[in-house]
Amino acid sequence: MTHKSFALALSLFMFSVTQVCYAGSDTAVSVKQSLNGLYEKRNVALAKKDLKSAAISYSPEFVFVSKAGAKGDLKTLQKQLFAYVAFMKTVKVKTSIVTCSLKGKVATLMVKYHLDLTIENSDTKKVQKVAADEVSEDLWEKVAGGWLQKRMTVKKEAALIDGKPIDNTIMGKSKVM
Repeated sequence: MTHKSFALALSLFMFSVTQVCYAGSDTAVSVKQSLNGLYEKRNVALAKKDLKSAAISYSPEFVFVSKAGAKGDLKTLQKQLFAYVAFMKTVKVKTSIVTCSLKGKVATLMVKYHLDLTIENSDTKKVQKVAADEVSEDLWEKVAGGWLQKRMTVKKEAALIDGKPIDNTIMGKSKVM
């Protein structure tokens, strides 16, 4: 065996060993892909108004922090969502992961949400269009069964109803828990 062929064989061997050693390791890119899939499953479930399926990737210790600083747990968030779903005629959610950083088994993401929905005004019985945008910092933890979301902290939010801004001071002051 020549020196060149030995070097090539050794390089190929080291590359394949490296791939085996690191194939199971998480990288920010692989975590972002995995979590993007979980967000998409949530979006599909919400479009179907299936709140049970939408909640499967939340940790039992999940904490929601509103832009105003009010905190709530998963049960409180689910109660609020059930109340909103009753009024929704249609709903479409789009989620985009802007950044993803990974430290051990914890991933911190900056996430943009866009929501388009129609609701029936209970007073006028007219259908109204609602568009909402939100940016949050989401904390996920890898556990034995996969990834679970532990926290969502809202950083920015804005909403329109029939093209007119919704008073965010009302939304921001409401107690979550």
